[in-house]
Amino acid sequence: MVFTISEHVNRDLNGISFTEAMKMAKFGKFQYFLILISGLFIGSTFFETMGINYVLPVAECDLGITSKSQYGLISGIWFAGIILTSHSWGFLSDAYGRKKMLMIASLSAFVASVLSSLAINLWQMMLFRLINGLCISGATSIVFAYLGEFLNDKNRSRSMMAASVIFGGCCLILPVLAWLIINQKWSFVIPIIQVTYKPWRFFLIVSGSLSLICGLSLFFLPESPKFTFSQGDEQRTLKILSKIYKINTGDNNYSVHKLKPNEEFGETGKGKNVFSQMGQQTSALFSNYTRSIIIVSVMQFGIYFVCNGMLLFFPHILNQTSKFLDENANATDTHICEIVETTIRVQREQQALQVEQICIDELAISAYYYTMILESCYVTGFLLISWMVNYTGRLVIFSFLFFTTSICGFTINYVGTTVGVYLYVWLLACGMNYTLLSTVTYDLFPTNLRSLAMSLSLMCGRLGSLVGGNIAGYLLEQYCDLTFTLSGVVLFCSGILTFLIPNIMKMK
Repeated sequence: MVFTISEHVNRDLNGISFTEAMKMAKFGKFQYFLILISGLFIGSTFFETMGINYVLPVAECDLGITSKSQYGLISGIWFAGIILTSHSWGFLSDAYGRKKMLMIASLSAFVASVLSSLAINLWQMMLFRLINGLCISGATSIVFAYLGEFLNDKNRSRSMMAASVIFGGCCLILPVLAWLIINQKWSFVIPIIQVTYKPWRFFLIVSGSLSLICGLSLFFLPESPKFTFSQGDEQRTLKILSKIYKINTGDNNYSVHKLKPNEEFGETGKGKNVFSQMGQQTSALFSNYTRSIIIVSVMQFGIYFVCNGMLLFFPHILNQTSKFLDENANATDTHICEIVETTIRVQREQQALQVEQICIDELAISAYYYTMILESCYVTGFLLISWMVNYTGRLVIFSFLFFTTSICGFTINYVGTTVGVYLYVWLLACGMNYTLLSTVTYDLFPTNLRSLAMSLSLMCGRLGSLVGGNIAGYLLEQYCDLTFTLSGVVLFCSGILTFLIPNIMKMK
């Protein structure tokens, strides 16, 4: 960018806009590192969500689990923790800073993961998973606001999708780690607490370690400059921008020395009463952006209802399907729900006859194989979306993902096992819409309400996970076919809502 002498003088006297100052700090090595860390943050949430799904089938006897509906309890209590604190984390982030809250949330979540690995029964596991949910809620709801505020309008959507590619890479690693760790045969007793330590317990710590890595990495990153600007701290904002410029260019001479105030300057943190501020922000959000917050919240509910609700039972269903096909080689035309219902019926007959519960300590290889396919879909999908979004716009991508995945939900009950499993995989790929919806949410709300809006919409998403997981747990035992049909209906309705997002036709 080239300025005349008069423009330089005027710029030094009156300052330039924050947007121009961000552009002059350049896009480079700093943003690349931040994209990596943001992707790992999203991945840490997936590790916690999916990690427990691998653990539950092999930990049933150790935790005293006797029903698949109890899977929903363990998963649901975790999502309940997220729901309970989503509002608070969003407000605290808007009031006291993105970086500080991200550090507290991620490091606390790791401690909770360590405690979860020591649980000796269902109720202890539920308690520790609740604590983990209370903590990790902050990381999931804040990270996109943090990342987005280091980017300009031109590269924000692509950068957020690039972070999702990193997340996709984490997703690919998890089933490999699960296979390497959970299927081991070792065990030992910890005398002090009388816990028999098995591979699944160690796997829970490994699943939580990504939160530790993310939390420690923040010691090397600054606070969001847009947040400090909204606080009215011009000098701190300039210092952060100067640091970004130096990392990106290697040059110490950042030429901006004054910023021009706008409507967001000094907007954050005017009040002193925490609860009063929270109430005012929430009221401002719903009174000024009613349509936007309702639509994105309902869409998040739909995405998580299917993605996380049905994901909870993914390893278990695949494990049961694999065993059934091994025992019935000619049953490839059998529907997935027929296998699920047959397995549950046999378990109930065994319980009625008071047959000792059969304990498993490893999962079939096919459970990991199909999970790898699912995660490969995520990685490929995020790569394609990050490349396509600036050309096609978001509406086209939303429509394709919502409507194709909904078709899978409607048709899975009418095809054989092999095709059904692949349809199940693509059904869960609806989760790719989560990141794209987060970029939309970012653009719809101002800085002083952005984290709160993201937190509230994600809270609705987590509520969808809680509801979806428990409904799926109930329906799979009673009306398996309806489970997949309901998923199709939810995704179809979410696809329709996409067309109602404000300015969606112009968003890229």
